[in-house]
Amino acid sequence: MSGDERAALNLGVGFAMSVSQIQSIWRLESGAMRVGNLREDGEVELVSIALPGDLVGVEYWAGEQVALHASAVLPTRLVAVDMSSMPMEAVLREALLTARRRCLEIVSVRSGPVAERVRSLLLLLADAMGALPGKALPSIKETAELVGSTPETVSRVLSHLKQLQLLVDRRRGKGALDIDLLRDARFAEGMTSSGVRLQPNAFQTM
Repeated sequence: MSGDERAALNLGVGFAMSVSQIQSIWRLESGAMRVGNLREDGEVELVSIALPGDLVGVEYWAGEQVALHASAVLPTRLVAVDMSSMPMEAVLREALLTARRRCLEIVSVRSGPVAERVRSLLLLLADAMGALPGKALPSIKETAELVGSTPETVSRVLSHLKQLQLLVDRRRGKGALDIDLLRDARFAEGMTSSGVRLQPNAFQTM
């Protein structure tokens, strides 16, 4: 494959690859990717969510023998990094600092009430979604897997966000978010930790 052909990759939602297949270091220009460890049973354990500006494929080029798996959560564009103008030391330093931030973000996406996890995920993806036509959103199934819940529970949370007009015109794969209101939303007392039973005042804005 020529350098020109490798200059960029446009990935549709659900496109997946192992890090060893990437064969280069790429910068995520737009969209979002789920990065996880491929377990022996074939399941993928979430490690981080790669967002615009993040580097993808550093582990392979650093010689780390890990079974990492990356898949596009939103329509994604990767651009090859010119390694002749960016020393490996600088690449590793950037990747390390980014990994620390992403680990902290994953904690908010995977802990607490389900509604809070969904809110954290949508805020995390807000910049990536805003750069895409039609405000692309991850599917309900993808959202459920990312926050560690069930599609049924996530569907109820999203329906409630729509009732509160924090999520507008939710259609298949698309919608509009009121980021400011969503960021200020707080749980009202009585919200269950599982998020299964959503009450009319499950969210309140401040």
